[in-house]
Amino acid sequence: MQQGWRYLRLVVAVVLAVAAIAKFFNMTEILAGSGLLSNRWLLTLAIGVEAAVAVFLLLSDTCWSWSVTAMLFMIFSGASTYAFTTGQDCNCISQKISPKMMLPFDLTILAIMLWVRPAVSFSWNKPLKFHIFSGVGVGVLVAGAAAFYDPAEKSDPLQFLLADMLVEKRWPLDANRHSDLEELEKGKWMVLVVRRDCEHCRELLEKNFADPHAHRPDERTAVFIAGETTWPFMLDEIAVPSKSDSLITWPGEEPFVASPAIFVIENGRVVNAKDGDDADAFLDELMSKAP
Repeated sequence: MQQGWRYLRLVVAVVLAVAAIAKFFNMTEILAGSGLLSNRWLLTLAIGVEAAVAVFLLLSDTCWSWSVTAMLFMIFSGASTYAFTTGQDCNCISQKISPKMMLPFDLTILAIMLWVRPAVSFSWNKPLKFHIFSGVGVGVLVAGAAAFYDPAEKSDPLQFLLADMLVEKRWPLDANRHSDLEELEKGKWMVLVVRRDCEHCRELLEKNFADPHAHRPDERTAVFIAGETTWPFMLDEIAVPSKSDSLITWPGEEPFVASPAIFVIENGRVVNAKDGDDADAFLDELMSKAP
């Protein structure tokens, strides 16, 4: 089956390269969620490793390339299994690719690899050192580019309602979208953006807003229910209603929201914000000052 792996490894190299590129250009979306790769450094490492292995597969000999790929997809399968069993996103390519899709894919690749396993002994030689150096070099360069590149900085704030993007900027959901939002231009506000189908969002609201009218001194509250082309929102009440008379209708694509986001606004400007896994501690800190 040596000939079979010789062709299959080209396919796997392309798959890894595409996955690395997809992660790179979907960084903002992936980091906005709370999946396994929502940590920037872990995401950067994953991008670099996939790029490095893709190059190594194209250059290295049959046996070494098979072994490295087998180890990598064992790790992928383990990560997909963990994400699936814990109900998390794996962010293997983007938020749209779930563990239910990636786990069968990873296991299928492993099964095919076992079928085409080459019967060749390992050999350590000078070309192998060059292949390792080349793969690692490309991986480091790609990971470095990912570490310094932040697509969110050049994105429309309404594409991703992310805490890091909006701190010290104007709150983007203004009266141009609904006249009731004029009120956000004055005074102090705590604004939550949540999804109706987000378990993390529901747990956060149940913990901190059993009383939906809870608020901090001299501050008003607002909540936006994301995840559909029409967003209900409420002022001075934090809850997830079945419906609301106040709606934002998105004529095009709605802003991407994957996890709860909390914004502290003063006179229409975001002065502090957290989202994803950081939202819980941030909200606990804020609400500890509530009456």
